[in-house]
Amino acid sequence: MNDDPTSHEPLAATNHFQRLGLPVVFELDPAILQSRYLAAARLTHPDLADADEESQVQAMEQSAAVNEACRILCDPAQRAEYLLRLLAGHSSQDNHSLPDRFLDHVLATREQLTDAEAAGHKDATASLLARVREEQAQRLTAIAQDFRENTPNSLHRIRVHLNALRYLQRIMEQR
Repeated sequence: MNDDPTSHEPLAATNHFQRLGLPVVFELDPAILQSRYLAAARLTHPDLADADEESQVQAMEQSAAVNEACRILCDPAQRAEYLLRLLAGHSSQDNHSLPDRFLDHVLATREQLTDAEAAGHKDATASLLARVREEQAQRLTAIAQDFRENTPNSLHRIRVHLNALRYLQRIMEQR
């Protein structure tokens, strides 16, 4: 990857990766992502645009697009969804497949969390939430591996992992 933040053109970009001058891959270096975002933000900032209204509107739109690119690419789950749409033409939301018995697992975890919280068992609650975070990390690792493979089968597995991640994220958001 070229590390020169001025080597890309956010104004002519057709996707979020191009907008920030990044390769179209799941695994991105967070420091490079941040540096590319800052460079693109400087290039598109409305304060640096011409004073006429048309230039200001265009700069605001470009700046908003750069901010959106950063927001999506900084979040691994959103980045995976976005990349899946780029590579496969559709997202995990187009296919609601889940791992076998995953819903049973989610329901049991929710029930255990509810019971632990109701009983005031902070250690048990923390332990259950740590397991959910670990499962999220494992799914993101599997997603990274499947993107490296980049076959129709691996893209299907990514969809399944992303669907499972959404359930795990809801567990965390409800706490």
